[in-house]
Amino acid sequence: MGAYRTTTLNMVLSIGYIFLLAMVCPDLTAQDRHITDSLTLILNSAQEDTNKVHVLRELFWEYKRSDPEKAKDYIDQSLQLANDLKFELGIAKAKYSLSGYYHVKADFTREQMLLLEAKQTFEKLGDSMMSYACLLDIGNLYQAQRKYAEAAEYILQAVSGFEKLGNDRSLARAYNTLGILYYGQEKYTDALDAYSNALQMCINVDLKQGIAVCSGNIATVLFKLKRYDEALTHFESTLLYQQDLNDRVGIVKTYNNIGMLHHELGAYEKALNFHTKALALYSELDYSEGIAIAHLNIGLDLTHLDNPTMAIDHYHQSIEFAREYGFRETLVKAYGNLSDVYASILQFENAYTYATLYKEQSDSLQKDLNAEKVLELQTRYQTEEKVKQIALLNRDNELNELKLRRNRNFNYIGMAFTALGILLAYFLFRNYRHRRSVSEMRARRESDRKLIAMEQRLLTTVIITEEKERKRFAADLHDEMGPLLSSIMLYLQDIPEVSGQEQSEMIEYTQELVDQAIREIRDISNNIMPGAISEKGLNRALKTFCEKIERTKAILVNFNDNTTGVQLKAGVEVVLYRVLIELINNTLKHAQAHHIEITFTEKEDTIVIRYMDDGIGFDPEEISKIDGHGMGLINIRDRIASLNGKLDMKSKSGEGTEIHIIVGIS
Repeated sequence: MGAYRTTTLNMVLSIGYIFLLAMVCPDLTAQDRHITDSLTLILNSAQEDTNKVHVLRELFWEYKRSDPEKAKDYIDQSLQLANDLKFELGIAKAKYSLSGYYHVKADFTREQMLLLEAKQTFEKLGDSMMSYACLLDIGNLYQAQRKYAEAAEYILQAVSGFEKLGNDRSLARAYNTLGILYYGQEKYTDALDAYSNALQMCINVDLKQGIAVCSGNIATVLFKLKRYDEALTHFESTLLYQQDLNDRVGIVKTYNNIGMLHHELGAYEKALNFHTKALALYSELDYSEGIAIAHLNIGLDLTHLDNPTMAIDHYHQSIEFAREYGFRETLVKAYGNLSDVYASILQFENAYTYATLYKEQSDSLQKDLNAEKVLELQTRYQTEEKVKQIALLNRDNELNELKLRRNRNFNYIGMAFTALGILLAYFLFRNYRHRRSVSEMRARRESDRKLIAMEQRLLTTVIITEEKERKRFAADLHDEMGPLLSSIMLYLQDIPEVSGQEQSEMIEYTQELVDQAIREIRDISNNIMPGAISEKGLNRALKTFCEKIERTKAILVNFNDNTTGVQLKAGVEVVLYRVLIELINNTLKHAQAHHIEITFTEKEDTIVIRYMDDGIGFDPEEISKIDGHGMGLINIRDRIASLNGKLDMKSKSGEGTEIHIIVGIS
């Protein structure tokens, strides 16, 4: 009874161990056997370039399962050449490949270092596929060490990443690894579903190595669920694929598993046959832990076949390997089974010795296993929580993706409306510029028309003024000078005919007439060009005229000159003089004013003239509408305009008149 219990325990241990072998860097990209020869021919003629790096790496994958040491030699060469060429992608892929070799050797520290270095380079180069592959293998690494929380974190990240990329091959591998995670946590139904998904994807893409791995893992779960017939069918299918692929690592684990299955079914001869094949192949592969387990399993088979002597020999060899390499679980089982065998052949002293060793090692191991069990329970809870968090995160990511897509659509619509708005604004702006251009053209035309009209008025004013001056000049000559000159002519004709006193009186009177004629000529000349302006300038001439007006007692006139004695051009002074005389005459004739004030002020480069009276005022617009009236005002404006000056007139009925004139000095 004790032997049967021990057998069952060892079987569970072996199945669990062999299951872990299924996930040893399960590359799903191995090629058919004839490819090896083709790659070798290519390698022999390859130059020292990046292509040779790739060929060496492909040879690694071809030999990885059938001849691991030869495979390592190829990948070492690939890594060395990639380093020499500073070929970053080649370096990263070589490190990734080499990590699989160290996984088989259970050198997890070196494996993790290589994977992290490779992942960093892949991320730098933007290779998402290989970056996720590194995450997956790091999860495998933690899974092999039963660190399930860490394993879950990396594996689920890889699954999510491969789903986004939509790569069936990588996703098959990810599902297979997820099954391994569930198996390690004793979630056998979930593990079976994950393996089945992985198997179907491998079948879809005709991935033979993947079919072998996934089928073997499904068989392992079925064995655990005691569905032995289904398990045996999957194991046999797995073995056929592995033999076709010359996958020696896969073949040896399947030998061992089929042996365990036959042992469980009581077919001990068949079990011994497969376990013996497994031992031979483990020895060829120099896989220490596999050798220890194979000896243990053969010992179990021989015990049930009533061959204790050979069973004891295999148990001792199992103990030797287990002690040397620290395989504690295998060591405990070997001690227990060896004690049972010695007891069955009545060697109680040896039975007691190994029973004591079994008890010591078992208690120590159980203590550690209990501690691990507590840790596993904690990590299982943490893993479940992380799975939930990742599911929520994925859902949030999907929602964010939908939001981003919606925002992107809104952005496109916004950009379209913006473009339409810009086009509309452009056409509106062009239309506005066109209308403004037309408006400015019309304004210029109106301005030109007004300017032409003003010039015509100014010309008319000048002509009328000149005509008036001619008429007045003719009238003055006719009315004043005509009689005087006629009288002088008569006296001059009569002087020779008289003598004495009468002649003297006629000469004296003729001289008086000549003097009077000279004065008249001077007055007429002053009317044409005031002598005071030519002699004294505008300011003094205007001041003199204002003083003459004041002496009449008709009105009070104040003239204030606040300038610094600025001298204007003669033509400008004459125009200003005429304008101011016209304004004074208008005030005297029409304003009924008592006071006139004229002020000259110098401001920058201009002269500002302020004319103001306190008369009855008038409405300039109404005056300009009356025919014949207002011509004086128009003439005044035109005269100032001819000087490029400005005139501002303010007047209302009953409020007097105020006029501002601004002309340039230069």
